[in-house]
Amino acid sequence: MRNYKYFFFLIILVLASCLSEESVPNNVIQEDRMTGLMVELHLVDGDLFNIQQTPDTIYKYSMGRYQAAFKKYRTDSVQFKKSFNWYVKHPIKLDEVCDNVIKILQAKTDSVAKIKPSKPSAPNNTPVNVPAQ
Repeated sequence: MRNYKYFFFLIILVLASCLSEESVPNNVIQEDRMTGLMVELHLVDGDLFNIQQTPDTIYKYSMGRYQAAFKKYRTDSVQFKKSFNWYVKHPIKLDEVCDNVIKILQAKTDSVAKIKPSKPSAPNNTPVNVPAQ
């Protein structure tokens, strides 16, 4: 009977440790800012790699866009890497952030898909009737 008490107590401790909600430390980018920053970085990546460019051109022009994204969220690449590493060690939080990133990007994709393409203008080589003099 005594062994069952210890076993029951051990199970309760394990479940309590699994269910405890760990908050994001102050030195890590908070979830809402991390979500926005990751959305911004995905958009920059998509813009850069959908355009055919040479590798040196990508590096030359992409760094400014990445820095602008970091500046928008008042952080830098070093802080982002440290924060991302923290989220990797806490997969439940990372999963929440990634789910939110996917939702935002999907909403942006859906809104772009709803825009109807404009009708092409009349071709420039249409014949014009000129009255005879």
